[in-house]
Order: sequence, then C-alpha cells, then structure tokens
Amino acid sequence: PAKTESSRFQISNANVFVGGNYGWAHGVLNLGYVSQDTWTQSKKATKTLNANTGAGAVGLDEAYVNLYSDTAGNSEPYMRMGKFYSAYGKYNPYTQFPSLTDLLEGMNATGAELGYILKTNGMTFVVNGSAVSGVNTGSKAVGAGAGAGTKDTVDNFTANAAMSGGFGSVKYTLGGGWLDNSADLMFDATSNQNAADAYNVYLGLTMNALSMNVKYAALGKSGTNKALGALTVDGAYAFKLMNMDSSLGMNFGMSHDATGISLPEYQIGASYDLHVSHYLTAGATYMHSMDYSAKNNGSGNNNNIF
Repeated sequence: PAKTESSRFQISNANVFVGGNYGWAHGVLNLGYVSQDTWTQSKKATKTLNANTGAGAVGLDEAYVNLYSDTAGNSEPYMRMGKFYSAYGKYNPYTQFPSLTDLLEGMNATGAELGYILKTNGMTFVVNGSAVSGVNTGSKAVGAGAGAGTKDTVDNFTANAAMSGGFGSVKYTLGGGWLDNSADLMFDATSNQNAADAYNVYLGLTMNALSMNVKYAALGKSGTNKALGALTVDGAYAFKLMNMDSSLGMNFGMSHDATGISLPEYQIGASYDLHVSHYLTAGATYMHSMDYSAKNNGSGNNNNIF
C-alpha cells in the first residue's frame, strides 16, 4: 500500500481537578477532555496521523471519595467509592502515548475499592481489591423476544498487591494484579479478548537520578483467542536545566500473539520533560512502532508519532 504522511497539532487530554477534605473524607472531581486517538494511535503500527480524526469528548472523568484517617500511623485501611481509574496495573491515564502495557491495564469504571496499607521496618505493603460496573460488563442482556432488555450489574473485579522499600540509595517497588474481565479496558473495548481475565507484574527501581521500570501485562485465553501479552522497559535520568527539574527518558516495548487486538510487535520511544513550575510541565515525546510481519498476520508496516 502507498505510504502516507501528515502532521497536525492535537490535544491528547485536558483535565480540571477539584478536591476537598472533610475529616476522613477526601473528595476528588475530575472533568476531562480525552481525544479518541489517545488510546488508539499508540496501539497500531499501521495507522498514520491522518487516520486519527476522533473528535474526543468532554465529560466526567473521575468523581470519587477516599475514606481514610490521616493519623492512622503505620497501618491504615482505606475505601474509595465513585468513578475512578482502577488500581489494576501500573499505568498513567493522562499520558500522551500509552505504552503497550498501559494499553493492557488502563481501566476507568464506577464502583468501590477497599485497601490496606502497612508500613513497617522501612517497607510499605499495599493490598486492595475492587468491584465495579464496567463500561461493558456493567450491563447485561436479559430475557428474549418481547421481554428482552438489559440490567445493570456489578460484574468486574480486581485484586492487587505491592511492596516497596530500599537498600541505601536504591529504592524499589514490586507489585502485580488480576482483573476478572478485560472487556472494560480503555484502549479498545470492542475488539479485545472478550471475557478474558488479565494479569500484570511490575518492578520499579530508582537510584539517585536514575530510574527504571519493567512491566509485563497479559490477557488470558478466551474461546478461540490465544493468550497474549506485552512487556515494557523504560528508564529516565533526572537533572537540572536552567535551575528547573527535567528528565530524559527512553522506552522499549514488545508484544506477543497480539495481532488480534492490533498491538504492534515492537515499540521504541524517547521523551523529554521540563518542569517549568509546580503547575506547568513542558515536554516532547517520540514513538516508533513496528507491526507484526505479514507472515505473522500483521502488516509489516512502521509508524512514527511525535
């Protein structure tokens, strides 16, 4: 096929946050605009920018209340209720270009999350679980014929655990999680693994100005669909520029058996961020994606996004 190139300015996302505290209750309201391209242009190496024309939408991105005590000491239960980004996985819901593992982890749904935080001997342990009404699993077909209809249901669940600590100047975070139904993942709920469950593990390391993350996310086998997964390795170096904090990052990702959901086989990226002030960060990101070969049911094409 003929290769096409295009360039344009695009707003990936914009959010306004309002928060407040009242005793043990800590509320957050997040009104957001998200381009339809944000979670799709990263996933398919065959797409070019001129194919991504989604107008996006403005709506209620998050609205939730956290219940916890600020004086609980070294152990603390908490509860979150409302519409929020799930604690499943290790992803940034506001990123310009989601990584391959981000695409297999990001979920926004309405429900409740219960968790427990324990701090002891310089280490922190966190466990939590949630029950949500997802964008797809939250409504089920019932009845037949003239009596057919739908009913609302709480029918998706997550469980997560993580630990963090350090040895001298080296700090680490190790965690993982389980998601009951991947149909509610944000990146493309209409073509993913249907009712497959999902898993993830991650390791984060920091040492002075250096940081590195290794993440793996997978969807289980569902019907005739194979199990699939993705690995992301990213690193960053933080430094001062003109007396402002800045960082230079690199990213590498690869997937396996993921042509059915249109993930590229490989992904390489670089980014630079400059923290101008507490309220403003400027940055640039480049991502190069390589699709599976035609032999492996892909297109063999490449895609560049800046």
